[in-house]
Amino acid sequence: MNSHLPVGRLAAYLEALSREKIWSAIVVTTALIAYADYMLPAIAAAPLYIPVICAACWGLGAREGYFVATITASLAVVPSLRSGMNLAPMMIALRVVVCILVFLFMAAVITSFRRSYDRELFHAHRDRMTGTLNKEVFQQRSARAIEDARHTRQTLLLVILDLDNFATVNNREGHIVGDDVLRSFAKGVSAIMRREDLIGRIGAMNLPCWCACRRLSRAKASQATFMPAFRKFWHARPFR
Repeated sequence: MNSHLPVGRLAAYLEALSREKIWSAIVVTTALIAYADYMLPAIAAAPLYIPVICAACWGLGAREGYFVATITASLAVVPSLRSGMNLAPMMIALRVVVCILVFLFMAAVITSFRRSYDRELFHAHRDRMTGTLNKEVFQQRSARAIEDARHTRQTLLLVILDLDNFATVNNREGHIVGDDVLRSFAKGVSAIMRREDLIGRIGAMNLPCWCACRRLSRAKASQATFMPAFRKFWHARPFR
């Protein structure tokens, strides 16, 4: 999503907020809309619940979005009950159900869009061959990791792995086998790294990895155990 557009800036702003702040903003905004709609029903403030539902679905997730949609739909019907209209109980129930269904449908649309956005963002950040971070994203996150480590005084361990004689495999066995070797290579590296570690592809055969360690001794221990763990995985593959 283009961050220069208003919608893109709003999405980026929601991404930067914590879940607690998003919940607080939703609760406060919902309370203000409900109060205005209850005290001044003539202004018909119920449509203002729509951005609240969108923010909940985008920033919190599907379950929370559906919950907010149900609550706001119920609140949107309250002014019509207070206005003194003589409605049969069946009509009141029907009005509540219709409002809830409309708001839930809206939440489903935003949730579907969010999932598509996350999927496209994931693929945009990944190398198509190995599934690791691509060169540009890896460099950006590496710079951020170095800056964070400077402030928190953490130790960063940089491991650069390279496939020897990979061109020979491509020439002798073909590119299909070569691609399979490269994918298995990346899979082996990912299997022994932690989720928070950075793994990227910056060249045809280079996979650099950043590992954050609290102490230098921990970094040295990680370095000592990394290659034996990777060799164990690699020798279990059908090709070597």
